[in-house]
Amino acid sequence: MSTRSDCTVLLRLGLVALSVGVLALVWELFALQAPYTPVSIGTLAAPVAQLRATAITTGLIAMAASATLPHAVPPLPTWWLRGVCIAVGAMLVALAACAAANVMGIQLYDPQPSASLFVYARLVTEGVAGLFLLDLTRRALRSRADKSPSENP
Repeated sequence: MSTRSDCTVLLRLGLVALSVGVLALVWELFALQAPYTPVSIGTLAAPVAQLRATAITTGLIAMAASATLPHAVPPLPTWWLRGVCIAVGAMLVALAACAAANVMGIQLYDPQPSASLFVYARLVTEGVAGLFLLDLTRRALRSRADKSPSENP
């Protein structure tokens, strides 16, 4: 049984996102250690937890989408697959940059000048990734509506 190429791309995207999530989990473990211990890395755990949660959730969504895609929508165009990979990658990089800089990236007005850059990077990348998810949902609903009533369960 062969797998559609768009399903393979989403499966790989899910595996990459889950791998980032596992690495962030290890990073978070070290960030949660007491400051006086030799394994403490001296970073805030909350931004790393955001990265971990987002990466694992995104990975699971991409893997679930790859499993249900053949039944839901016709093959996705190459531009869409490239766009979703770039959007998810940029989102994870923005969250990793926030975690590395010890910034949550959610304060719109912050006395630290670079903090607003992290906020806008997060807003843009998460917004674009969310738009791709909404577009996938729209495609699935449209594909289901295009089928004749006898084909819909």
